[in-house]
Amino acid sequence: MIVTSQDITKRKHGEREESEKTKLYFSVFHEASDGMSFFNNEGVHFDVNKALCEIFGRTKEKVQQKLISFFTYNKDWIKELNRKGEVKGEYVIEHSNGSARIIEYVAKANLLPGKHLAIHRDITNRKTLEDRLMQAEKLKVVGEMAAGVAHELRNPMTSLKGFLQLMRYEKETNPTT
Repeated sequence: MIVTSQDITKRKHGEREESEKTKLYFSVFHEASDGMSFFNNEGVHFDVNKALCEIFGRTKEKVQQKLISFFTYNKDWIKELNRKGEVKGEYVIEHSNGSARIIEYVAKANLLPGKHLAIHRDITNRKTLEDRLMQAEKLKVVGEMAAGVAHELRNPMTSLKGFLQLMRYEKETNPTT
């Protein structure tokens, strides 16, 4: 009978650390306030967090279906992601309540070989505020232009008014003319 033994303490310790790291990563993924999704080179989203489900207002399965149809619609998008390593952009979704939502995303390629991460953020309110700010700026410029035009019209009108008053005064003081 031959017996061999090998000390595997370091390997077991390393496996335990790896397991704890994996749990930590998944905890961060599922508890993050931004929407996150993992997907593969075919655009199949195999995991989404609850923040992303809240952004869409749908169940995990429905969100995965929506994302698959959005990201696989443009096959070149994943090729670009693999080439650049990171892709940013925006897309519009219909929330379950019927409202249109503008979503900004950043996708990172190959966190694991062939596995990518996308972070999604609802920027609808920010875009609305930007539009309102731009509209307010336009109204401010129009108001300034209107004030300038009114000022330019008042100057000659004031002169005409003064001449009319002089003519009336002359007529009253010299009725024969």
